[in-house]
Amino acid sequence: MSRRAWLAGLALLLTACATAVVPVAPSVVFDTAKSPRLPARLKYGLFVTTARLDDVEHGPFVLDTGAFALTLDTRLADRLGVTRPGHTVIRQLVRFGTVGAIEIGPVVFRRAEVSIVDLSAPAKTFGETLAGVLGYPLFAAAVVEVDYPRQTVTCFDPKTYRLPRGEWQPLVLNGWHAGISARFEAGVEGIFMVDTGSNHPGVHLKARFLERHPLLVLRDGGKSKSVRIGGVRETLVGRISWLEVGGRRFKGPAVTFDPPGDDDPLFDGTIGYGLLRDFVVVFNYPERKIAFLDP
Repeated sequence: MSRRAWLAGLALLLTACATAVVPVAPSVVFDTAKSPRLPARLKYGLFVTTARLDDVEHGPFVLDTGAFALTLDTRLADRLGVTRPGHTVIRQLVRFGTVGAIEIGPVVFRRAEVSIVDLSAPAKTFGETLAGVLGYPLFAAAVVEVDYPRQTVTCFDPKTYRLPRGEWQPLVLNGWHAGISARFEAGVEGIFMVDTGSNHPGVHLKARFLERHPLLVLRDGGKSKSVRIGGVRETLVGRISWLEVGGRRFKGPAVTFDPPGDDDPLFDGTIGYGLLRDFVVVFNYPERKIAFLDP
């Protein structure tokens, strides 16, 4: 089985949790004495970094716009004494707790609410033990530049940030997730989640999106499998003629889609590493803007 798209299941898990529990908004400050650049690296198309929890550095944490929370692996949470009764979501026990301080580069969260999830399954596929996932709260607090070609991540104070070049585009915030408009052949358009926690090679389409747009022609169709927290799931694969997103047209991008029955109402699909890898993607959740810059 491919290591690609293993974190898609984690994003789905955390999305489901968000429907049941709303994270408590922590207080956030920017430490201007610290470098805005995170100690990040790219592995299997996913950015990982470190974070300081109560003045002790831990890692790796996956940077994931598809996750609703700051998340700790159960083993790390147990070592830190972060415990609170949990409940089962998608066959996984999810707990919640509060950490005195979480520092992610210059971004400092005080009394941060965290979700606690067993990440041992994706860690086996990823090849190393995961400390957790950095999701919505980080992106809601900072302007985050994700530079795929240079493999860097930088966080800025939204009050002082200025886009260095290019133009902003509208960012659609649907719950705790960010999306952007995309255009396909035959005049087809949709809103797609921009997911740094997805490393599939192209674009993932929802089954209902394909059902609504029969003129969207899929070529070279076949079957594959994706590894998710809940287990292995069958996925259909193919290609489309072209896709426009971020001011750029991609010819013949790979497409994955689930069999009929996928009823996720949030977005028409997901755009991940396969299309983001050529850009410097600037996420500005506070002002609902996003930019796709040439490196």
